[in-house]
Amino acid sequence: GTAAPLAVGISNNNVLQADANVADDDFLRVAGTQIEGRTAAQTLGDIGAQAALTFGKSSGNSIKSEAALDTNDFLRVGTTHVVGRTNAEVLSDIGAAAAAHTHQDSYAMFITAPADKASPGYVVDARVASARTITNFYAKTESGSCVATLRNITDNVEIASVTANSTGASDASLLNTAVAENERIGVVISSNSSGVDLQIVVEYTA
Repeated sequence: GTAAPLAVGISNNNVLQADANVADDDFLRVAGTQIEGRTAAQTLGDIGAQAALTFGKSSGNSIKSEAALDTNDFLRVGTTHVVGRTNAEVLSDIGAAAAAHTHQDSYAMFITAPADKASPGYVVDARVASARTITNFYAKTESGSCVATLRNITDNVEIASVTANSTGASDASLLNTAVAENERIGVVISSNSSGVDLQIVVEYTA
């Protein structure tokens, strides 16, 4: 007997029929009751995908790393891709050095009834926490006067000396301003002449 002809369509066991748009290397997609051809580009659009990425340094390219990256790395363009650089490596790359951190601070003292007192005198800091440089020494009384001398007690050297009175005074010619970690500094009082309410400020950078 003769086999019954197969139905054309997209139902189960149907013969698929191409429309007029099928070409070599096409992908096939159901279109109504027929099959249409779709190019690679059309298929990418149909499925919401993107074309293969082009890597490199040219405009519009995607970039990738030449080696593993670490958290907090900076990126630098390498031969063909990017490389991770640490803080220290970036400093070296750009010919720079790490910035030295310094800050300004001060000690403040108030002595109600200053009396002549030889070294160590009135201790300003019994144990300096870190190395510092003295930048200014200021002393003032509410009335009367006295000579206030700032000294590095550990090294037994004078740093600054002023005659404190009601107008206040700063020493413009500081000596031995570097104070090392763990050293002591103090204020020696001499030539007191009814000095009252002595106010002292020692400024420094560290």
